[in-house]
Amino acid sequence: MTKSKKDIDFFKINFTTNNYIKFMIYIIPTDTCFWLACPTNDIEWYTEIYKLKNRDYSKLIAIMLPDFESLEKYTFVTDEQIEFLKNYNKPFSVLLQPKNKENLINKNIKNYNLYDKISFRVASEINKDFLNKTWAIFLTSANISGFPETYKIEEIKEQFWENFKNLEIIWNTEILAKTNPSDIIEFDKNNEIIYLRKN
Repeated sequence: MTKSKKDIDFFKINFTTNNYIKFMIYIIPTDTCFWLACPTNDIEWYTEIYKLKNRDYSKLIAIMLPDFESLEKYTFVTDEQIEFLKNYNKPFSVLLQPKNKENLINKNIKNYNLYDKISFRVASEINKDFLNKTWAIFLTSANISGFPETYKIEEIKEQFWENFKNLEIIWNTEILAKTNPSDIIEFDKNNEIIYLRKN
């Protein structure tokens, strides 16, 4: 997958020190809990997230895009569906088929072929500035598989202490209010809404 100039600028601005790109995974706050994140075009960081979480590769992780325009550009989504999502008043993930996976995901990741439908999230106010710099990120809750979701930086330290030096925290938010997980939405062939999870 060819990196756009925007991607290249992002790597230069954020990660390059003396022409050496450092290993790093992000911890970012969201409208639900803290999440681990990495650019969608980086195989190493993607692999490290699975190792950190002790996550099976059969379990895919979500992609967050910066805005609804990106969702329209890169997925098969209708105007009606976009309007529904724009007016949805709770955190959500939506399962959609990408128009071309190679425009979103590095095709050399281990479970690339499993990404027929992708769980997408759209950046909220709490992380929009970060997404405007990174464009698209893989995103998964910042906890070891089988452990509780995290709402405090201290909880993340407890679970990932040995690897904490490799995690860069975005912003100074150390505590998030506990809330329900995001609703998971899918649209069937008749444009009917299917809730795979609803709170």
